[in-house]
Amino acid sequence: SLSMSRNVFFYLLFTCFLLSGSPLIAAKSRAHITGGYGAIAWHPPSGSYGYAVDRVNARLASEQALTQCAHTACEVVLDLHHNCGALATNQRDHHTATGATPQEAQTRALRLCGNHCRLVVWACTH
Repeated sequence: SLSMSRNVFFYLLFTCFLLSGSPLIAAKSRAHITGGYGAIAWHPPSGSYGYAVDRVNARLASEQALTQCAHTACEVVLDLHHNCGALATNQRDHHTATGATPQEAQTRALRLCGNHCRLVVWACTH
């Protein structure tokens, strides 16, 4: 009968669902294995920058930061792995720093840079 077939279908569907694991649990698990790699890229003359966070490896983080940076001569100035980083600059040079929090990374970068510095960008990975 149609009713019996429908019940068997839903039973099999439910069984497959249980055996394969919950999609919500799987999505949550994948979120914890993103890699936690990041990068900051910068081109001093133009002021262009790019960043990447939570990539699966350092190479992908660097590639994404360079792609996001709007100048072909951008360079990766800071690699991140499960931490935060910041880039500060003045008219002559730039300084990068890392920290456990955005505030720590920003404070360190600005302190290293000295007077007349401004924060360019910061990023954190998980």
